Amino acid sequence: MKKKTFAFVGVVFTVLLVIVGVWLFKKPSKIKLPSDSEIELIQYNGLIVQGKPTKVSEYEQVWKKSIENAKPLSRFHNMKNKSNAPYYVFSIVEKNDKIVTFKFFKKGNTSYFETESGELYTGIEKIDELVDIEKSSKIYEFRAKIILSDEFYDDLLKYAKNVEFIKYCKKNKFSDREMYQSSCISLLNNDVKGADADKEATKTVLDINAEYENGKKDNLTASKSDFEKYINDEIKNFKKNSKYKKIDIAFKKAGYSFEEYLRNSKRVFMNYQLEYIKYQYQQEFLKGKLKVKGSYVENINEYSSAKQAELIEKGISKEKEKVVKKDCKEAYKNL
Repeated sequence: MKKKTFAFVGVVFTVLLVIVGVWLFKKPSKIKLPSDSEIELIQYNGLIVQGKPTKVSEYEQVWKKSIENAKPLSRFHNMKNKSNAPYYVFSIVEKNDKIVTFKFFKKGNTSYFETESGELYTGIEKIDELVDIEKSSKIYEFRAKIILSDEFYDDLLKYAKNVEFIKYCKKNKFSDREMYQSSCISLLNNDVKGADADKEATKTVLDINAEYENGKKDNLTASKSDFEKYINDEIKNFKKNSKYKKIDIAFKKAGYSFEEYLRNSKRVFMNYQLEYIKYQYQQEFLKGKLKVKGSYVENINEYSSAKQAELIEKGISKEKEKVVKKDCKEAYKNL
């Protein structure tokens, strides 16, 4: 009886091994792209080309041939070659609005692409030669702006009353008043005077608040810990920079340090968040959201700009707007 049981278990185990083996090493079919007449547009990693492709186009000569002739890989190879690295995204939108997307990446010296269902293909050297997959895939990684590249600090050093401004920042940490005065300093340095500077700076503060608040509601903003890491990295990187030393001297004259200011500045925080919102919209575009208000846009930047403008258009509550305007008015008096 025991021998029969062991034999049965052995058979079951063998069958399971065969099934798993077949599943692991089975390869997907080769890809067949839509016919040219069915194509509405093609997205090349953020750039849209509308209309039916011509026979001499890069699409026909390189992309279509490479994708349709690509070598399919088994699930076993999928497990070995999956990548968390950024992708170069290529999409075809058919006239019925169906979107077919492929994500290209490079691992070692080999180029791959992944279908929407997770299947992997290789043998696409011609595409890599054309676009440099590894380099191009990094274009839309999130990179917050380097703090010292901000022209505001050049304006601040030129501003005659910069010590008074810095004292005001210390007194009004993480406030709309600080953001307003920062905007005014840049405007004044560019010969925008009086009421015009006031009006423009107030609008800037209102728009920034609207974009951030509405972006936060849509889960588009970065976490506090991400921002803190960014500030820590920036401080670590630029403390030896001669420009940093000049700025820090100005802050210390006012009894404040540049490092403290960066950690407590609403302007710096909002700049980071708006960059992150832009990045989130870029990722939406790459994932196939190519329309704004029902129409296809021309490129990824047009999409992110339009979506950010929509957040601003939503505005903030009347109560919040009243508070912001009051703060701006108070800050204007103290310029």
